[in-house]
Amino acid sequence: GAHPDRTAPATGGAARGRYAGSLIPLDFGEGQQAKQAVLVTIGNDVQVETHDLPAGRPLTEWEGTLAELEKRAANGGLDDCILKATVESDDPIPDLADRLDEWSPGCAVFEIVNTVKNSTVRKVEPNGNGGGPPPTDQLFHEWRNSAAPKPKAADEVVGALFVQALDSVGQDAAPDFGMTTLESQAEQTLGSLRSKRNGGES
Repeated sequence: GAHPDRTAPATGGAARGRYAGSLIPLDFGEGQQAKQAVLVTIGNDVQVETHDLPAGRPLTEWEGTLAELEKRAANGGLDDCILKATVESDDPIPDLADRLDEWSPGCAVFEIVNTVKNSTVRKVEPNGNGGGPPPTDQLFHEWRNSAAPKPKAADEVVGALFVQALDSVGQDAAPDFGMTTLESQAEQTLGSLRSKRNGGES
C-alpha cells in the first residue's frame, strides 16, 4: 500500500508494520499515492524490500477554461487516464464531452462538469404564471442545449413532438406522431412482397 510505516506495540518490544492498502487508487484522494509491494524475507535476519507497482491509468483531476482544456487534451494529451474535470465558462458548453473525445479519444471520463458564470435570470411576471417555474417545453429546450447527451435530432423537430405530447396530456386521443402514415407505408410494402412471393405482380 501507499501508507507510511506504522509502529505497533508487541510482546517483547515493538514491531514495525505497514497498512496493506490497495493495489490501485480507489478514489481521487489516492490519485497521487505511489503504490508499493513490501517483500519481507525471514532467515537468520529479516530483510525488507519495497517494490513499486505499475500505476495503471492515472486518476487525473483538472480544472480550467475550455481553451485550457483543449491545450491540455490536444493530440491525445489526456489519453490513458481517468479524468475528473471541471470546465469554467461564461455560457453553457453543450458539446463539451464530444470536444474532449475529439482531442483525447483514449481518455476515460469519470466526471466532467461545466460551471457556468452567466446564469439565465428570468423576470417574474406578475400577470403571468405567478412567478412559478417556466413552461415545461422551455425547460426541455434548455436541457437539450446544455445537458442532453449527443447525438440528437434537430431541436425544432424534437421540440414540436414534445409540445404535441404535452398538449395531449389528459385528452382522450393520443397524438399520432405520424404513425398512421408509417403503418400505411409498411402495409403497402408488405402487400407488395406477398404479391411477389405468390407470383403476382407488384
